[in-house]
Amino acid sequence: MSGSNKRKTRGIQQENAKETVVLSKEVSEDSKLAADKAMEAMGANILAELKEVQTNLKKQITDQSGLITKEMSEFRKEMGKRLDDIVADLKDVKNRVEEAEQRITEVEEFNMDVKDVLSHTLQLQEDLQTRLTDLEARSRRNNIRIHGVTEGEEGDNLQKFIENFIKTELSLTDTTLGIQRCHRSLGPKLLSGSNPRSIVIHFLEYTTKELVLRSAWGKKVIQLKGNCVFFDQDFPSDIFAKRKAYNPIRKILKEKGLRFQTMYPSRLSVFYQNGPVIYNSAQDASDDMRKRNMFEAAGKPTEDASQPKPRAFSPEGASGTQRWTRETRVKHIQEKLRAFKRNDNTL
Repeated sequence: MSGSNKRKTRGIQQENAKETVVLSKEVSEDSKLAADKAMEAMGANILAELKEVQTNLKKQITDQSGLITKEMSEFRKEMGKRLDDIVADLKDVKNRVEEAEQRITEVEEFNMDVKDVLSHTLQLQEDLQTRLTDLEARSRRNNIRIHGVTEGEEGDNLQKFIENFIKTELSLTDTTLGIQRCHRSLGPKLLSGSNPRSIVIHFLEYTTKELVLRSAWGKKVIQLKGNCVFFDQDFPSDIFAKRKAYNPIRKILKEKGLRFQTMYPSRLSVFYQNGPVIYNSAQDASDDMRKRNMFEAAGKPTEDASQPKPRAFSPEGASGTQRWTRETRVKHIQEKLRAFKRNDNTL
């Protein structure tokens, strides 16, 4: 190929390359414009969708806020109603507490009044009981009791049997006894084998009664068909119980060889080496003897001196157990009232 042809061919190729470049530039510019338009359209669609979403969100928020506001309003109303109920209940409770405090105050005042009345009543009862016991003792001052006479031994005429027995056993044949009444202690007849009921004898003259007692005590041992018979004063049940409470104390004093005397109505005089001492109750005697160490050698009393228990033999006969139970109950109540009074005085 000649050189001219080669130059022509080269020129043609260069022109074709330029045209191709121009065409590619035009195509790229067109595609760029198309892409820009597509992006603008897509952006517009996105903005439209965002606006729609925004609108929907605003609507939903508005609806929800209205619903929340409505529910909050109803909640406030309900809570307000409940608070009103609570306030009303608190007021009612407050009124009840105030009423209870008022009642408690009234009860405390009444309780103080009752304490005063009980204390006064207890003192009055003790005074009346003391006077009543004294009157009963005075009404029995012409009486004596005979213990140990077997039931039925007297036959049909108890008074005649007692007169003959006293005159014979006490050597008082020339003495006019002047027995007004005599009978077994009240109560049903006891079973065989039990201690017989005592016999109560009422004399017309006090001096005759004292003569019979001194004679009986001077003889010391009196028997009737092998049974020991004892003569004693006819004390009221209260005095008898207090005197009987000294039994374990007297037993210890006898064991120690100390002289003593049971004084009317229910006192015990003990003659110690350093002088006599008078006790007003068995409890006082027991406490003092315990301090003197008298129980260690002789042993403690077999029964409580402050609360004596009834034996099978009682001055009241078969009804003695019931009377002891009643008296024990009364004493228990009295002790409770005394303790109540002492506690009240310490407040």
